[in-house]
Amino acid sequence: MSEQIALEAVNVSRRFPGRGGHVTHALRDVSLRLHAGETLALVGESGSGKSTLARILLGLQQPDEGRVHCFGADLRHWSRMKRAELMQPVFQDPYSSLNPRQSLGRIVAAPLIARGVARETWAPKAAAMLEQVGLAPSWADRRASALSGGQRQRVAIARALIAEPRILVCDEPTSALDVSVQAQILNLLDELKQSLNLTVLMVTHNIGVVAHLADRVAVMNCGQLVETGPAETVLQNPSDAYTRGLLAAVLPIDPDRARAALDRIAAGP
Repeated sequence: MSEQIALEAVNVSRRFPGRGGHVTHALRDVSLRLHAGETLALVGESGSGKSTLARILLGLQQPDEGRVHCFGADLRHWSRMKRAELMQPVFQDPYSSLNPRQSLGRIVAAPLIARGVARETWAPKAAAMLEQVGLAPSWADRRASALSGGQRQRVAIARALIAEPRILVCDEPTSALDVSVQAQILNLLDELKQSLNLTVLMVTHNIGVVAHLADRVAVMNCGQLVETGPAETVLQNPSDAYTRGLLAAVLPIDPDRARAALDRIAAGP
C-alpha cells in the first residue's frame, strides 16, 4: 500500500428531503481516505450511508457540504469522461446493470465505444477482457440473458476494467449472488487488484465477506464513520459497540474462535 492518497472525502455531508419537511441526514461530516494500491472495505447495515458515500466518491452525486479529491484534484472540476478514466464502478445487481439485447463484447467495450474507439480495436480488447475475468473470449457474441448471476457480474467487472482505471468502486458486488458464487467473485476481484495494481473500495453490509480481502476497514452507522483501522485490528479487536454487533452476526465456525469472539463482545468496550 502506498502513502499516496488516491481518493478522499473531506467533511462530506448529504441530506435528503422527506415528507412533512423532514430531512434525512444520509451523511454527517464524513472524512475518509483511500490510499493507492489498497483495498478499503466500507461496511455498514442498509441505510448506514455507505452507498451514498460511494456515489459521491464516484461523482454520481454531489455533497451538500464537503468535497472529494481524486489523486489530489477536486472532483468538482472534472468532466464525467475524466472521472471515468480513473474510476469505475461495479454495482450490486448484475441482472439490471447489463443490457440483455447487446452482445457481451459490446457491453464490455462500452467505455471504449463512448470514447469513439473503432470496432477493430475494441472487439479484440473486449474478448481478451472476458478471458481475464474467467470467461471464454468466444462469449463476446453471446447475450447477457443467457448468463448466470455470477457470469453477469464477471462481465460487469470486465466492463469496469477495460478502460484501465486506477480505482474500482464495488458497491455490494456479491449481495445479489448465491453464497456459493460470492467467494468466487471476491477472489476474482482480489486477483485482479493484485495483477492490475488497482485501488479498491469495497462497499458491503457484511463485514464477514471482507475478512480475507481488505487492508483496512471503515465502519459506518447512521451516516457517520464510527471506526476505521487495519482490517486485522478492526475484525479481531473492534473498539466500537456497533462494529462488535456486526461481527457477532458472522461469528467464525471454529468453536474456539467463536467462544473467543463471544467473550470479546460480552466484555464491552
